[in-house]
Amino acid sequence: MIKLNSSDISHYKDNGWVLLNCGLSAEQIQKYAEHVKLIIKKAKINNYKFGRIYFDYLFDYNLAAVEAPLNKSICGSDVINFFSKLEIGGAINSLMGWKNSVCSLIRLFCMGQYNYSGHWHQDNVISGKTVQVSIILKDEKGFKIVKKNSKKNNLNEEITNNISQNFTKFKLPVTLNNKYYDVIDAKKGDVILFEPYLLHKGSYNNSRLQFHMRFEEKNLDENKTFFNHNSLDFDLIKDYDFNISEENIASKIPIVKRELIHSRLKKTINYYLPIDNFYHYFKQKNIYKSFNYELFSNTAYQKRESK
Repeated sequence: MIKLNSSDISHYKDNGWVLLNCGLSAEQIQKYAEHVKLIIKKAKINNYKFGRIYFDYLFDYNLAAVEAPLNKSICGSDVINFFSKLEIGGAINSLMGWKNSVCSLIRLFCMGQYNYSGHWHQDNVISGKTVQVSIILKDEKGFKIVKKNSKKNNLNEEITNNISQNFTKFKLPVTLNNKYYDVIDAKKGDVILFEPYLLHKGSYNNSRLQFHMRFEEKNLDENKTFFNHNSLDFDLIKDYDFNISEENIASKIPIVKRELIHSRLKKTINYYLPIDNFYHYFKQKNIYKSFNYELFSNTAYQKRESK
């Protein structure tokens, strides 16, 4: 189980994130990782419709994430047992001082063996209302999160708003001076808890296997229906009911959409010959001259992540 002590709680409050160990043995983690890989395999074979593709290449079904991954149509009881052993709800409640927590988002990141760099973004515009969780089942380097005291380092509110609201529309991510952010490198079996109000981004040089979750305090006064499983110490929103049919999962959950052949061909060529990146680099510099951008992001020449 995940163990959280007072120093971990202090670290989270001071920095907006904390890195923990899931509390399972290496053998257990490996066993459960293999069961999690089966979710991805079943999702592809069965054409499970809930998921995301960030970069759709010509010769590969580069599924980026499986949405609602605990649905019984693709998920077995071994993965549910994995979550029961983590006791993550108790850790979240201890961290935030909540009585009960509910999972309002769960996806399984599973990108293929490609370089990937996302945009700086916020997942919640109100601080302290939610906690985001990354359960790492394959070593990862390159998760970045803006320091909580970044305003003291002149990363002001105006710049933060520009990045989160405008630059996600651009093709190339913004680069920030490394004094503004922390880099969290995680090993298989690690769990990252972080404040989704803070700007953050993923940047990776290999495939991923990670559960990405969001928790909020369960409000018993709200007239809402939640899903509860007797082996878990947290509830989930009703769309994540393990037994719900695909037809009854809410339309707000993303559906896999393959791009047209010509678009996939363009992205495949750009991955190895980044002409399109050069075009967008100069276009973005013309609009926002004061910012720099990742010229080789999401190509074979993307910078290797290291501490």
